[in-house]
Amino acid sequence: MKRSLRLKFWLCLWTCLLTACGSLSGHIAVSDVPHPADSLTVYTSYPASIYAPIIKEFQYKTGIWVEPVEGEAIDLLERIKAEAPTPTADVMFGGGVDTLLAYKEFFAVYETPETLNFLLHSKPYEKIVTPFLINPLVFVYNPRLVGLTELFGWNDLLNPAFKGRIAMGDPMNCAIYYTVLQTFLAINSEKYEKNIAALLLNLKGKLYDSEAAVGEAVASDEKALGILSEAAAYELQARNKDIQIFYPPDGTTVVPDGSAIVKNSAHAAAAAKFIDYLSSLPVQRYLAENARRRTVRKALPDPAGRPSYRELKLRGYDIQQAASQQRLVAKLWRSIAGRVAEK
Repeated sequence: MKRSLRLKFWLCLWTCLLTACGSLSGHIAVSDVPHPADSLTVYTSYPASIYAPIIKEFQYKTGIWVEPVEGEAIDLLERIKAEAPTPTADVMFGGGVDTLLAYKEFFAVYETPETLNFLLHSKPYEKIVTPFLINPLVFVYNPRLVGLTELFGWNDLLNPAFKGRIAMGDPMNCAIYYTVLQTFLAINSEKYEKNIAALLLNLKGKLYDSEAAVGEAVASDEKALGILSEAAAYELQARNKDIQIFYPPDGTTVVPDGSAIVKNSAHAAAAAKFIDYLSSLPVQRYLAENARRRTVRKALPDPAGRPSYRELKLRGYDIQQAASQQRLVAKLWRSIAGRVAEK
């Protein structure tokens, strides 16, 4: 009886996935349902619009069932940490490589052979984290509330004219905002404590729990400007035509998103196949041409209508330093945030 119910559950879930999104090739049928014993649990910070087509095609090609578990990257990484004695996840799929490396003791060493085809700046990190996408940081602004001539770059985060008018996500919850915080601290090279306090005061202690919430705050006239990944910014602009995108003239940070195999995964061989597939030409081409994302492979185009990678003014960003400082910065941030909230 239990086996029958379990099979019905998998069949039902598979059918739902099939009807939810398209696939890379569009030729998957319900008759292609793999045996549920061949399975992976993938923790992902990506929306279904990114992961569902890729997972469905992987299942079709390999016969390996994938169960996605969505969440914010840092929440999922903390879950992997808590589950380390008996891991539930096999793969962490998503999150900046700086944030993933901060949890490297919970990941296995693996280097996909596909790295031979990666761009020079997107090689795997410590043979643990495999880059998946390139996602520059940009500002978005609401022209009903602020003009382009009022914007200068990263130090706008401390501009008194924007006090309480900036939307930013919580760097202790959203991996991309940890990258934002580290970029801000690198530009303002004085003591971390002073600059974190100044930033939180200019934000009036208000932080958002996701990129989507940051974008909505700007689009709804709640905030004048915000910081998003490039992909999220263009998706926001597609839904809200008046929202404008601003590449900071003092340079943007580009930290690849990545994936990694959980240490002591019960399905390590299948997890390696999944990492290889994420890095493969068909998937990366799909991301470039259909999802309009910047990929990590050579010889694939930048998304249409955006600056080429060569045109971007890039800031130096020490990924290893950002990873090694994660726990220290998190402790300092929480301490200062608590004091700011009390004022």
